[in-house]
Amino acid sequence: ETLSELREVERLSEAEPEVQCRFLEAYALERLGRYKEAFELLQTLPEELHTPDITAVQSVLLWRLGKRNEAKAAAEAVIQSGVEWLWARAIATNNLGNLALSNSEFLEAASHFKKSAALFHATGAKDRWVGSLNNYAVALDKMIEDEAKRGANASTLEAMSLDAERAYH
Repeated sequence: ETLSELREVERLSEAEPEVQCRFLEAYALERLGRYKEAFELLQTLPEELHTPDITAVQSVLLWRLGKRNEAKAAAEAVIQSGVEWLWARAIATNNLGNLALSNSEFLEAASHFKKSAALFHATGAKDRWVGSLNNYAVALDKMIEDEAKRGANASTLEAMSLDAERAYH
């Protein structure tokens, strides 16, 4: 399925063949957990050749390397890209969810994960769609768990769950 994602990226990419190859290699390295190597590879590409796909993956790498502010800025830039960049927007939105989750902003994280799931579904990236849905469930679970620790009663927790479900439709 990663190969189908790579083909989708390749189809959407407007970059030169060498840039596209480096991007695909960096994306493969990111999926393998080799974040520093992937980031360094993307750093070799001139900024003016960065497509939203490149910036989206760079956002994930920045987050993985602990550069939260830069990761958020890159993801937000991708979100502003046009509808033709659905895959990039899905990656960036999922990463915004990761950033919010790691900052204990559970409702915001859930919202981003729900949006990224919809975007991944639209691109046909089923494995990433399922991953975003899983992230969404984790964010909701952590949000309810956090409120339970604060002593929220059952009806409050149920209302929070419903609010989270309706959030950011």
